[in-house]
Amino acid sequence: MNSERIIDLLLEINITEVFHKFKNKEEKFDPKLGENIKGMIDLFEASHLSMAEEDILDGAKEFSMKILKEKVAQLDNREAMFVRKTLEYPFHKTLPMFTSRNFYYGHLYGTNKWFDSLKELAKVDFSFLQHLRHQEIIEISKWWKELGLANELPFARNQPLKWYMWSLACLVDPTLSEERIELTKPISLIHIIDDIFDIYGTLDELTLFTEAVSSWNIDTAMEKLPNYMKPCFRALYDQTNEISSKIYEKHALDPKDSLQNTVTKNKFIYIYISSLYRIFLINVQNLYHYFCSGRLYAKPF
Repeated sequence: MNSERIIDLLLEINITEVFHKFKNKEEKFDPKLGENIKGMIDLFEASHLSMAEEDILDGAKEFSMKILKEKVAQLDNREAMFVRKTLEYPFHKTLPMFTSRNFYYGHLYGTNKWFDSLKELAKVDFSFLQHLRHQEIIEISKWWKELGLANELPFARNQPLKWYMWSLACLVDPTLSEERIELTKPISLIHIIDDIFDIYGTLDELTLFTEAVSSWNIDTAMEKLPNYMKPCFRALYDQTNEISSKIYEKHALDPKDSLQNTVTKNKFIYIYISSLYRIFLINVQNLYHYFCSGRLYAKPF
């Protein structure tokens, strides 16, 4: 049987039908199921995989959540902690790396030797990853402080740790430490530029910035841009060159040469970024015209 046939068969199966066996004659989930706490946890986790119009899974979530909240007061401290963490951080709606400590409370799933050994291994792994992330945060914080944009642009966000979380969520492999650090840098700059577009720059200034990104000429940009924009554009320019060099050193791939139809240097990232800034500019222009039309007004307090 080929893979296409297997997929067709899976699509024909209504997975939610398996949950009907947990219902009583009144088509409601049987309250007797609530005696099995482990089963309620599994049902609660499974309910978060529901798709549109899968009402039975929505009902399963409501039922299992109600039972678990009622039973938590009857459990010992470790079991209660496990249940509360499950309700707060469902596996399929959160990042496991941030909830792995919940695994330590998992004696609901047994107390045999292999499980205890697995818990010890999980603790060692958690400690290793915690140290690794701590080192990454130190390096990112050092880069951000040396960059100086927090002082140059006091109106903009100053949240390097929050921006690092994006990279941590995207690149979970422990071996990708350098990649997480490097990805955090352009993410940080995009947030800063977003603040320039949203809350500070005038329409004319934002147009100049968008044109500077499109032309990608550092000398011209330094001549035409307002003083407060220059450090940000310089950081953007230097960071892109740095990433280009690192890609070339590590993979022997020059991203500048990958765009045959481009005569401007370092466009491999800026095709995306230039488009992003044009979207920013269009939004600002639309808002500007909306204000000027007189259709938007401030309501008195």
